[in-house]
Amino acid sequence: MGYWSGYDDYRHGPTKKISLAQVFKGAPRKRLVADIVNMVRDYRRTPYEHEGSIQAGIRSALCLAGERWPVADDEARGLLAAAFKKTGVKRPGWWEGQAEYTAPREVCHWCFIELPEDLRRSGKRSAYCSMECVNRAIAKRVEGPKGQGDPVYKACHAAISRLRAKPRDCEHCKKPFRSDRSYQRLCSKACRDAARTTVEERCCEHCSTVFRPHVSKKSEDAGAGKFCSSACRWAYERKNPPTYECACVLCSTPFTGERKNAIYCSNRCLQMFTRMRQGEWPKRMNTPLFDYYFITLAKRQEPTPLTTEIFDSWFQDAA
Repeated sequence: MGYWSGYDDYRHGPTKKISLAQVFKGAPRKRLVADIVNMVRDYRRTPYEHEGSIQAGIRSALCLAGERWPVADDEARGLLAAAFKKTGVKRPGWWEGQAEYTAPREVCHWCFIELPEDLRRSGKRSAYCSMECVNRAIAKRVEGPKGQGDPVYKACHAAISRLRAKPRDCEHCKKPFRSDRSYQRLCSKACRDAARTTVEERCCEHCSTVFRPHVSKKSEDAGAGKFCSSACRWAYERKNPPTYECACVLCSTPFTGERKNAIYCSNRCLQMFTRMRQGEWPKRMNTPLFDYYFITLAKRQEPTPLTTEIFDSWFQDAA
């Protein structure tokens, strides 16, 4: 126990919630809650318009019956809370009771005049029309610490950023707007949706069904979006296998392959290149080998593993 132990409870009251014994229990409490629910539902403007009179009446009746005032007040609050919970109504917060909550989005939340056009066309619209209204709202409406959690302070902070921004033209509708984001190019969600690149409808190359492909412009330029489904694409490729223009890695001969990564034009080049990679050099000079050393490797600018002995032996064999 420290020197200041118990001071907070003495100065601000106990932090632990004190619970008092209920006066009504069981079936009598259920009947009383049902009667309060019927009274609460009989309202004209809000379900809470009879809360004060019901609580005062229950508290007065309990006090006249001999209960202490704290017990009577706690019992009245508990009965009303059970009745509101049964009706399913939600108590409005402090922000929902302010004038800004019901103000239209087209008017200033302080002076209630219509906002300028450039402040209304910035996606999330400004709540104030000028810095004067913002300063008055901060001074009069914001109470306590001005934190980011306060709705009025958040609206004022956003309005200050938007009022300080320079007007710019929307890239779609060419109308002026002001935004607190420097990278924003469009003034509203409608302009953003209209400015999006849409792919036109087309017929499937396999089944001729009209569809709209869900591909980007870049993918469409690369050849995507030709079929309505994967099944149609597979069926089309089985009947018409795709071909690709390739060049042989050994003799640099252009050829048409069925795969993008095809690197040999014939089985002869495949076997010869495999033996060369294993260290088995051909004994005689031939056309593919000559093209590989003096054309293919020259294009790649790679040092050739050709030695003087191998080169002399080819010419001796040829002679």
